[in-house]
Amino acid sequence: MCRFIDNHVDNEPLMPDNAHVSTALNALRHIEDTGSLTQAAQLLGISQPAVSKAIAAEERNLGVTLLRRGTRPLRLTVEGEILARYADRSAAMLREVLDDIDARRRHQSGLIRMGSFGASASTRVLPAMLQDFRKLHPQIGVTIMEAPNVDIMAALRADLVDFAVMIEAQGEEFENIAMPSDRLVALVPTASAYAREQAIDAALFQEQPFIMSKGGSEPLIRDWFARSNILEPRIDHAVLQITSILALVGAGLGLSIMAEMALPPLPGNVKVLPLAPEMPRQITVARHHGAMRSAAAEAFWDFAERRYSFA
Repeated sequence: MCRFIDNHVDNEPLMPDNAHVSTALNALRHIEDTGSLTQAAQLLGISQPAVSKAIAAEERNLGVTLLRRGTRPLRLTVEGEILARYADRSAAMLREVLDDIDARRRHQSGLIRMGSFGASASTRVLPAMLQDFRKLHPQIGVTIMEAPNVDIMAALRADLVDFAVMIEAQGEEFENIAMPSDRLVALVPTASAYAREQAIDAALFQEQPFIMSKGGSEPLIRDWFARSNILEPRIDHAVLQITSILALVGAGLGLSIMAEMALPPLPGNVKVLPLAPEMPRQITVARHHGAMRSAAAEAFWDFAERRYSFA
């Protein structure tokens, strides 16, 4: 004697057949719109018996009736209407997700994270560059992180930023696109005798009070002194803010050195002079070779390569 054992526990839903569920949900949407099982099947591109089978399977699984089968046109029960609403929302969400993926694939949306090593980049480079990029890709957002050059390089390594406008990143792990170069310049009081010099050398800075910038230019300034055989320059003032440095120089309290591109419009009591020897610094857009890249990030890199192809 054979016995069939039913392991189903009362009040516990049966595990649905995903294919039947999908067919049933989409069929209910179309039945609500058309009032016809046959038209729903045609819209789904399957046979009418397949639609009937999927809906019947879902009714058994849920333990409810989904169709008012005695009506013409065919109508849904309250439970059927609830599922049809759910199917509508699911279809809308799927369209939104697919549109978002397609837009990202075509570089029309997304977000890029940009590092900036300081005022030279944030005031002289990034505004015009990002403005032009936005005209080409208005749906791609940009966030900017400003920090000293060494910290921006670390952020690139750690994938905290996608790109950085910075002093050229050294090492094979980085890829650089050269931008217009910057240079260090001397800041002297307009009223001083030094304002008549053609250029300022390291020895002259040692004769006068010197204001050391504590911003991103300090390593390069120290390097310039070292090239002039002055390993430890005389430092009378250590100042972070550019406006403070300009105020001190203009008041005749010392001379200073700054990156030219970092300077705001100068007050009339401060003059810029070249250094002797000159100290250029190469600014680049850099990225890390090992980083994962979105379509938006690739779009920006292509833009930067075209923009600075002269370099």
